[in-house]
Amino acid sequence: MNSYRNAVLLCIFFIAAGTLVPAVSARFATSEGPNAGIGNGDTVFLGERNVNFSAFADPAKGELRQMVRIEDGEPTDPIQIADFVATSIPRGIAVNARYYPVYYDPATGTFTDPDTGTFCWVQDAGAYLGDLKVRVYDIDITPTPALARPETIPYTMGVQFLLPENTLPVTEFNGPWYEYELKGTVKTTEVVNLDGEHLSLEDLSGNPAEENRRFAFTFADQDAVDRDSRATMTFRMTLNDLDYERSWTFNVQDYSLALQLADTSTERGKDLGLTLHGVPFTQYVLSLEKAPDYPFFSGGGWDSKVSDFKITAHPGWDGTAALRIEIPRAAPLTTYAVQAKDPDTADQPVSATFIVAAPSGSTSDLVFENPELDDYSYALGDMIKLHGWCKNVKEKIPIYLYATGPNLHENGAPLTDPTREVVDGDTSTFTVTYYDPFFNRWDYQWWTHYYARAGCEGETYTVHANFDPIGYIYSAPDGAGSFEGDAPPAWEIALNEPTINAKFDERSGSVFAQGDRLYSWWHARGSPGLTGIAATHGHLKWYIFGNNFRYADYDAHFPIYEGSSSSGSLLDDNGQGDLPIGVYGFDYARNFTYDLTPGEYYIVYQHPGRNNQFDLLPENNPYFRGRVNEVVDATNKVPSARVGSLEAREAAQALTDALDSPYVDDIYVMDTFTVEKPRITISSPGDVAVGEKLTVKGTTNLAGENKAADDVEVGDELALTVSRLDLDAGHKGNAAMKFKTIYTYPSTKPDPATGKRTFVFEDVETASWYPGQYLITVECKDARYKQTLSFELLGEGVRRDTTATDPAHDPALSENPSHPAASSTLSWEEEDEEWPTPYQTTVPTTTPQQSAGLLPVAACAFLLAALIPPRRW
Repeated sequence: MNSYRNAVLLCIFFIAAGTLVPAVSARFATSEGPNAGIGNGDTVFLGERNVNFSAFADPAKGELRQMVRIEDGEPTDPIQIADFVATSIPRGIAVNARYYPVYYDPATGTFTDPDTGTFCWVQDAGAYLGDLKVRVYDIDITPTPALARPETIPYTMGVQFLLPENTLPVTEFNGPWYEYELKGTVKTTEVVNLDGEHLSLEDLSGNPAEENRRFAFTFADQDAVDRDSRATMTFRMTLNDLDYERSWTFNVQDYSLALQLADTSTERGKDLGLTLHGVPFTQYVLSLEKAPDYPFFSGGGWDSKVSDFKITAHPGWDGTAALRIEIPRAAPLTTYAVQAKDPDTADQPVSATFIVAAPSGSTSDLVFENPELDDYSYALGDMIKLHGWCKNVKEKIPIYLYATGPNLHENGAPLTDPTREVVDGDTSTFTVTYYDPFFNRWDYQWWTHYYARAGCEGETYTVHANFDPIGYIYSAPDGAGSFEGDAPPAWEIALNEPTINAKFDERSGSVFAQGDRLYSWWHARGSPGLTGIAATHGHLKWYIFGNNFRYADYDAHFPIYEGSSSSGSLLDDNGQGDLPIGVYGFDYARNFTYDLTPGEYYIVYQHPGRNNQFDLLPENNPYFRGRVNEVVDATNKVPSARVGSLEAREAAQALTDALDSPYVDDIYVMDTFTVEKPRITISSPGDVAVGEKLTVKGTTNLAGENKAADDVEVGDELALTVSRLDLDAGHKGNAAMKFKTIYTYPSTKPDPATGKRTFVFEDVETASWYPGQYLITVECKDARYKQTLSFELLGEGVRRDTTATDPAHDPALSENPSHPAASSTLSWEEEDEEWPTPYQTTVPTTTPQQSAGLLPVAACAFLLAALIPPRRW
């Protein structure tokens, strides 16, 4: 009896265990591929092909036909499935969402509701990859950061290419799912690694973010890449024919050790610039002749200083290291040499020589060109190009610059620090540039941010140039004069306060239809966000508030200079430069306005102000983009603006109140715009007979032709098609008309009274048509909207007040043709467009419960039946 009870308990245990053991959520191999099988909670990507959903099979519910997401309680964005396989994951469906199985019951001919007990995620692989970077090996100095994306990679440096920022669910993948391809003079998927192993870069299955020395190599060991050339590394996802790529094109350079002096001749009491050229992150030893009052290393830039005459230094990613040599005032007037050597090689050291000579020249030989450009006036924060040339000067010599003006020291201040005073004879207190006799010019870019940051007001300042380190008191027109008694040249420069203005294009009228590109223009004075002398791009932020919409965005790379986005240069051959006008704007793809609720929106543009630093930050992040709940004061002097819980107008007001605080240096401007549902109205064509020209016209609120700041066309193209409504498609004599789609754009400017734009399709030929009912369709695929109108084409020569005696007969028509009623229709089509920045959603770890099915239950029942002793009758 006890054995019988134990057997029963054992069976119950197996049944419970079978129902409680969870299934591991990961892709599995099927006949479609090693990663084709999708389990509960797995992620699929847009564009994948032949994806197997057999893990979602449930015969009790019917045939698996679709995977859908749920929006507002309704299934949408279906993934079609046949025989458990989806031939493709459509690119137009929503991402960052769960998709649930839908079954079809053949017995009833109906579909089930989505089964929310199981699901898969749908994502866009592009939002997960990040950028390709390299980790370097076998070098003297470790770069900071260790992972980098330089413009140039040394020919002899060991590098491993990675995707360190990828957030792909790699633990779900089974077997090979990606590869690399290197393209130089030829393409290759095989490299020779640092250990001499021939290594294939195809059919890889590890995490591309993980460091692995086995995959490191030098370009010098590869036949596919030449020294001093261009190369491209491509990461490619091969997951189920996804074929998603990330490419990086860079320079491959074979560096050699060299020294470059800023000048071959200098004077006592001055500094001499020295540039070390060599393999990046290789440490070199540099030395000067050691003797009393001899030139010595100063100013830093080295790794270690053994003595004033011996240092170690390494080039950065650009292959250079900037150093300085100081010339004592008592230095002998002679020739000096500086040497550099790689201590790990037997190569001979390289050297460069310079002469310390006596000063010469007169300020009358110094020419300072007017820095004002046309009628443009600069603002605090702008980069001003100072330039000139010299007479009777055959050598490269220093030019000393300083400024005088309101609240500056009487003797003048350097252009980099208005709080300091220039000291006669002390070159370190002046701003120094150099005259190049080869080009017969000297240049200096004055970044007035230094003056704005120090609290200088928008005033007029005078910039002076001199051959000698002498300030204003001694060299002024009424002073003792400069070296030769001549007053140095100078120019007055007016600096205005930074400002921000913004507007929507006059052609858009600040009204946009859902599906339009949303774009705007701004004029940001004072070079907001400029990061340095070599920079040409700025940083601006903006916030959009509307019905259930709180959004923050930024552009940290908009072109400040007129034409700088294309030229990349601040000065032309004549010393004239692009103006720092700061005119640009944003441009959102159509998906942005698709999801905006019709209504009024407030937009606030934020400029970092005079200190060039944003005091208020969305979510306390200078590079935040997305739905914003809180705008935080980085200085902790102003309460945060909690815009996420406020209505649109109140949110905008809360933000501008915070920006108006006396503790906040940022400046702003606010504007509004309106979003409407797309509308197309087609006017009746009137009486049109066969052979007459058909004109289709109407009105719409869609956008006319125009271009945004990024030069992208923002117009909504309209397409016209005309089709027969009363054709008998099966008739052998079907003479169905063939109509070529015609395209046009709405008018550029809206009607001031109605706000609508007109459109017209003229001279549509009807000579080959037959009388009957026709349907006009005007469609805008960009906005996913169309409108239709039916009309009757009369017989040739017929008017509605006359009767045709022998109307033409179209053999394609049935004997009793039916004429469908005309109606206006609207349709939406999916389009593969992305938000300005894709949002990544972390997939929650799920532990789906796997049913044991009927087989274990049946087996246990059979065992119970066998153990129960038969009753006697």
